[in-house]
Amino acid sequence: MNKQIDIIEKNERKLLTVEEQKKLKNLKLNVTWYKVQDFKGIVKAALPIFIQLFFDLLITQINMIMISWYKDGAYFPVVSKITVAFTFLQFTPSFVASGTLIVCGNLIGQRRYSELNQVIISGVIINFLICCGIYTIVALLSEYLLETMGAQNVAIENVNGQIVEINELQFAQKYYYVLLTRLVIMSIAQVYISALQAIKKSIHVTIGAVISNFIDATIVSIMLFAAKINPFWISLSIPIAGLFQLIYMYIIANKLIDHKTNSGFFKNIKLLFVKETLRMGFPMTIEMGLWNVANLISNVAIAHLGSDANTYYEQNKWLEFHRAINSIQQYTMILMISIATVTSVRVSTKIGQKDLDGAYEEGINCWKLQFILQVFQLLF
Repeated sequence: MNKQIDIIEKNERKLLTVEEQKKLKNLKLNVTWYKVQDFKGIVKAALPIFIQLFFDLLITQINMIMISWYKDGAYFPVVSKITVAFTFLQFTPSFVASGTLIVCGNLIGQRRYSELNQVIISGVIINFLICCGIYTIVALLSEYLLETMGAQNVAIENVNGQIVEINELQFAQKYYYVLLTRLVIMSIAQVYISALQAIKKSIHVTIGAVISNFIDATIVSIMLFAAKINPFWISLSIPIAGLFQLIYMYIIANKLIDHKTNSGFFKNIKLLFVKETLRMGFPMTIEMGLWNVANLISNVAIAHLGSDANTYYEQNKWLEFHRAINSIQQYTMILMISIATVTSVRVSTKIGQKDLDGAYEEGINCWKLQFILQVFQLLF
């Protein structure tokens, strides 16, 4: 009897898929090419995400400026190399988190709110395991990666030729190990962030990001200019800020999302949600990963432009210049990422409601707004 029920359920799912495919071919979209429907709704949802990303980038730039001021900028080149090597990996926590965003949005569209906790817990476990594996591999290869970025077994000097650090590569490795712990922390935090974005509570994500970035900048400024200790210790500011963000997101998510229906942490792990989360997150992560790999390759090439120069400062001036230009470029991507996140939530919710026409309309409207804003951004 159970086998017959399973067969019937499988056939129903197959039939539903065929019907949906037929419906896709006969969509009647209620959109006009010149008008963005629900403009205010899209902007209202994207604004907190934009503010969060803006503050993330702004504080990163402020920290780099403070490092460039410290001891005549002696540590700026090596920290730039470490930051590029670390930024290359920052997309990895999004592997599961982006899938969590879509799956949660789909369940909300189906009004299956009690299952959101299962998606979150499943995402946290699998993302944590993936990022721990990446951490281990990258930590083992850190020396090679940093050497590729131009870090060498040479002394770090300021513009006047004074030695401030005996070995650049050893300093870079120690600093890099600490930064890598952020990957593990954010593997958990990013899943909770995606869940809050899915239930349209991005304002709490923004609050957490602003406070954690303020903590980061405060620690860096105190260590460099008040305590005046070795810049290696400022590497701790990023994991500390990330840990605060994780705790804040966990508290808010537990407050806003139902955790009472399915009690027991490991009982909430559901293989179906793990598969769907990975399936949805993989294409998005591959896209980000390819961009990061291309960016890393360009940075590696630039890092070796001044390798024949006589002084430490001259060897790294092109990397410093590229780092400054690249920082400006990153601001242009914030708006695009904000609208893309909102698009994922709105489209997945409509699909969960079995409203495929509405899903396409949401996608096209978000695309039109994205296009208009990008053109406006390029012009001004």
